[in-house]
Amino acid sequence: KCSLECFVVAMVYMDRATKRHPEIQVCGLTCHRLLAASLTLAAKFLEDVCYSNRYYSQICGVQLQELNNLERAMMELLRGELLVTPEEFDLYTRILTRVGDRGLV
Repeated sequence: KCSLECFVVAMVYMDRATKRHPEIQVCGLTCHRLLAASLTLAAKFLEDVCYSNRYYSQICGVQLQELNNLERAMMELLRGELLVTPEEFDLYTRILTRVGDRGLV
């Protein structure tokens, strides 16, 4: 289980990666993999107890080697910058709350 905080931080990671690298196309073929890599990194960064990539790969529905590669690539895209400031966290929480309130998720 991922905390709500993990989902917020994963959103920050995905947004950072796509803003820093506009060549990344977010579409039906890539959004699932971006989310899997971002959630894995967020869980490992935030949670006191985290699981193996084998577990995360099963939950995310991707092969273990693919998740390993995705996680490594996301870390490179983020340049290892996993810290999210309180201001960023609050901003993305508000954004996700508005989207949820509109019934878009």
